[in-house]
Amino acid sequence: MGNFSRDTFNPARAYSSVRLQQGVPIVDADWNEQDDLRRHELESFIARYAGDGVPIGNDGFRVKGDGSENDFIITGGDGTLSGAGRMLIGGREILSPGDIKFISQPLYNNATLAQAWQVAPLTPIAPPATGERVDCIYVECWDREVRYDEDSNLIHPELGIETCARFKREWVVRVAEGANQPPASGAGVVRVKIAELRRRAG
Repeated sequence: MGNFSRDTFNPARAYSSVRLQQGVPIVDADWNEQDDLRRHELESFIARYAGDGVPIGNDGFRVKGDGSENDFIITGGDGTLSGAGRMLIGGREILSPGDIKFISQPLYNNATLAQAWQVAPLTPIAPPATGERVDCIYVECWDREVRYDEDSNLIHPELGIETCARFKREWVVRVAEGANQPPASGAGVVRVKIAELRRRAG
């Protein structure tokens, strides 16, 4: 984890800027609070005035059946950054370069990766035992810290150490069985429903 002295950001204080002063030390907490202020204001604006969804002409994060009993396709883009599938979720943009199956997601049945990313593992979808069941398909988004052992470019070549830490936006599509809404968002994780799956036993 990054070596941060403290976290001073609190949206309830309604601060709008952090200003450097002459003759005082520059500390990481002030720099990071300024970035948190900017990000919070931007994401709050987008979430309130644009909402969740995909842009016109984009087919990102649409759910399609693939003929499998416990799998489906999450649509993406054409493999390029400009042509990626896109979605706004809680004021954040997420990208999907190309189509991916539910069971092909990196977190699927991967407890080791889930522990490293500090999120719940992605488990298989169980078929309904009896009767009809409605499942909620939702996308979950969060930011995680990327370390130098994952990206060697974070090591400054002339200093030989990692300088500033980097955070990466991740997403996963999950299924809440027998629910019509996803679990509540919170603690840096945003969840938005993208489809409903109606299934009958057998």
